[in-house]
Amino acid sequence: MALPTIMSQLVTLVYNIADTWFIGRTKNPYMVAASSLVLTIFLLATAISNIFGVGGGSLTVRLLGQKQEDEAERVASYSLAMAAGSALFYSLLCLVFMDPLLRLLGASDHTIGYARQYLLLVSVIGGLPTVLSVTMGSLLRNIGFSREAGFGLSMGGILNTLLDPLFMFVILPDGYQVMGAGLATMLSNVVTLSWCIATSAHLPY
Repeated sequence: MALPTIMSQLVTLVYNIADTWFIGRTKNPYMVAASSLVLTIFLLATAISNIFGVGGGSLTVRLLGQKQEDEAERVASYSLAMAAGSALFYSLLCLVFMDPLLRLLGASDHTIGYARQYLLLVSVIGGLPTVLSVTMGSLLRNIGFSREAGFGLSMGGILNTLLDPLFMFVILPDGYQVMGAGLATMLSNVVTLSWCIATSAHLPY
């Protein structure tokens, strides 16, 4: 179970690495700086998901081992509900305090516009699918479906890498490459979440 777990954790970083690499192709240092600023906020969302995914998953699998399947189901549902509530609250905070937060992280007049675009898509609009996909992936790994969880998260990282150039250099006009990278990340997390939901619907317990 170690390899799928390690791989899925590394894929979380692939999102920003891919975005930064493609944004770097624009040769615009302000765009690159903006995406790096938002990385801290994006990783905080991942930390929130791990609180409920790792903790809730540990308790869920222990209850399953004790043949308390109904209680395990309640714990898993509660973990997902708390993760969703926390994600929505975090996204709201990011929206309300967007400019002060970005200024605190070091955004300048040259970078804050790009940082707003990226933050809006990956942490405000995309906050819920980001948190829930990682939370569900952790829950699936804990109950023995590490391969399925690892595949879902890896698929999201690969999809993000494919969608980045499509949105940044084909669909959106010049000057909106950061928005394109954010859109690719958000959609990739939505697909990952959909995979986790579909997988959990076919579990034997």
